[in-house]
Amino acid sequence: MPRLAALIFVSSTTEDLEDYRSALVRQFPRLDVLYRGMEFFGARHQPPKDVMLTEVGMCDLFLGILGNRYGSVDPESGLSYTELKYREAMRKRIPTLMFVMDPAQAITPARFESDAGKRQQLDSFKEAVRKEHAVRHFRSPEDFASEAIDGIRRWLVEHADEWKTTKIEPKEKDFIRMLYSESADTMERAVQNVAGLGFAVPRAVRHATANPARVLGLTDRGRIAPVARADLVALDPHTLAVRSVWSAGTHMRG
Repeated sequence: MPRLAALIFVSSTTEDLEDYRSALVRQFPRLDVLYRGMEFFGARHQPPKDVMLTEVGMCDLFLGILGNRYGSVDPESGLSYTELKYREAMRKRIPTLMFVMDPAQAITPARFESDAGKRQQLDSFKEAVRKEHAVRHFRSPEDFASEAIDGIRRWLVEHADEWKTTKIEPKEKDFIRMLYSESADTMERAVQNVAGLGFAVPRAVRHATANPARVLGLTDRGRIAPVARADLVALDPHTLAVRSVWSAGTHMRG
């Protein structure tokens, strides 16, 4: 059974490339894809490296961004977590798109790797990546986002038969905005609003959860899945009153 949408893992250092990541993520809702990255890991009982590598292994496409910082280093391997994620994608033969900042791009000292040893590791990492991939260079967040979106679109076309995307039409977006008006400031009220229009409860739940999440670009919410955030509301099937609430997997009430 095909996926509902492609799952893309975005990997980069944080200190120097946060604005580049943000420029890309803002474009994801237009592509109808699911997005994973380190900001979604949350609290887990596993060691951070295990969580990271597991998440990489679950993705359909790995997208790596290399700037001028090598990043935090794993004490066991001596490699940066960014490089470890890339190597895991290669080990599992996950399709990979790599983007490298143009060497001519002017950067501030805060975005430059000050440790000589790490600079050497970063140069070796970039050299290895260039040998394996036709990389694209970028200079600004907007430039990077444009290049990345083009690459993702080409890949989506080539693998279109591997999942079934679900588009949300403009009229449905207006419908969702109506559901979450001032009179529907809670999940149960949104479900009650849809049910009150004559929809069956399962469809009402979908309209109040999965569809709004897709419109808002919240790719880790609105569904129950191993890669999704565990924000859950259990409703009474008859009255639609709240029975229990979980936030990020923690039982809050009920």
